[in-house]
Amino acid sequence: MNMKLILKICLVTFAAILSNSNASTHNWGAYTEAFDAETARVDIDGGFGFNSAFSSLGTNIEAQSTLDGASFTPVLSARSSQSLNNVPGSLAFGYALGMQSYTYTGTGPKTYTLNIALNGAISGDASVRAQVDLRTNISTFAEILAGGSDCTNASPGSINLRNLPAVVCGTDFGSSDLVISSGNTSLFDELIFTLNEGDTFILLAQLNATSYPFGSADASNAFTMNFDDDSNLVLSSVPLPAPVWLFVSGLIALASIKLRKNR
Repeated sequence: MNMKLILKICLVTFAAILSNSNASTHNWGAYTEAFDAETARVDIDGGFGFNSAFSSLGTNIEAQSTLDGASFTPVLSARSSQSLNNVPGSLAFGYALGMQSYTYTGTGPKTYTLNIALNGAISGDASVRAQVDLRTNISTFAEILAGGSDCTNASPGSINLRNLPAVVCGTDFGSSDLVISSGNTSLFDELIFTLNEGDTFILLAQLNATSYPFGSADASNAFTMNFDDDSNLVLSSVPLPAPVWLFVSGLIALASIKLRKNR
């Protein structure tokens, strides 16, 4: 194993530890992958705790993702392009995840509106997908397995950024799923919900841009959300156990070793 891989493993693990302080009000991740099916070359970057990632196989297959996880609501960005060949399976993939926790400090019930906006430019065989989930009574963070769309079929702790989407398991009280598959398009949505005194909830936002041969998807700084009125909402601690994040880091590190052997 060369020094570059060792450093990457250390960085991924260290970032996961840092992102899981009990006082943390947000967690985040950025992941990119460029894969050439003809030569089996792969370049991957990022993981949980990273706020940016970039993968490239020359200038023909590229993916990039970034996010601002420290603002009151996440701002996510992803783009990808693939123009190298027409071999089935080749792809470029950019993914960003932002997670915030909020507590309502007012007295009596209050209704909030979360406005969601996605802008994407698509060419050829590509797409952009943006998802938002609001959940209370958090139990765990997991990935959705094939055949399921909620936590009933989720495997806690088995998060793998190549198997999307991810989900915060708990009581779901609002969700949005926006997809752009052609042209230069803007999509909008809103989630309206009521909170009672002391209520805490998680906002999970995910964005991915996927491109297949001769396709490109651009959602750079294009997935945003904001509350009509955020009074009496304060950022609170994200209740995620450290072992889960460390487990994820190990998976990503092992994948890095395996995939980079072909480079």
